[in-house]
Amino acid sequence: MGKKIKRSKTVSSSVCRVHKSKNFTLLSNSFLRSSNLSLASVGLLGRVMGLPDEWDYSIKGLSSICKEGETAIETVLKDLQEWGYLKISKLYPNETEDGRIHYVYDFYESSEKDKTLSCTVMAEGKMPSNKSKRCRVNKTDNFTIVSSLLLRSKEISLKSLGLLLRVLSFPDDWDYSVAGLVFICKEGKTAIDSALKELKNIGYLVVTKLYANMTASKGIEYVYDFFENPI
Repeated sequence: MGKKIKRSKTVSSSVCRVHKSKNFTLLSNSFLRSSNLSLASVGLLGRVMGLPDEWDYSIKGLSSICKEGETAIETVLKDLQEWGYLKISKLYPNETEDGRIHYVYDFYESSEKDKTLSCTVMAEGKMPSNKSKRCRVNKTDNFTIVSSLLLRSKEISLKSLGLLLRVLSFPDDWDYSVAGLVFICKEGKTAIDSALKELKNIGYLVVTKLYANMTASKGIEYVYDFFENPI
């Protein structure tokens, strides 16, 4: 786990992050592959981990860099808090320099509360599939390297960002399909279809239809190419 950075501001926070290069952020697969977290929660936590250390963290601040409003952000924060990826501490006036109540937000890349069994299943690639593929970034066994531009893009919703981050964390031999994605997400098919449509519309996903004369199975197949930067 990376170091904690604590601040005392109107709404203070301490973000537990991993080391990152200038243009990339190293994200833990622990939360990227968690089937307990909603896709929006995965997206928000990934975005938080990609923010600069000096950034001011608050619900208002988070909503300013997301498509979602403050109410949606609060819902996501509750999900992260429930599964141990966020701890909120209340500081009373006698504990703060300005004599006002402050809240400290501690974000974590992994959680003892979240023992997601499907992470192992995902790593083995045992999911429904349609033999689709994707473009991905290089990663270590326990982390996924993601473009910081992707994490900071306000153009993409947290749900779609969470889905894309989860896809980028999968092993290279994993077979992709809508059924497979639904299998390892809390959301249903309609929500997954919606996220895929958004990714396609803004250039993070290209879907290619292969006709029967182009496939070994002699049946129609779809190829899913996911990109960390829009094309």
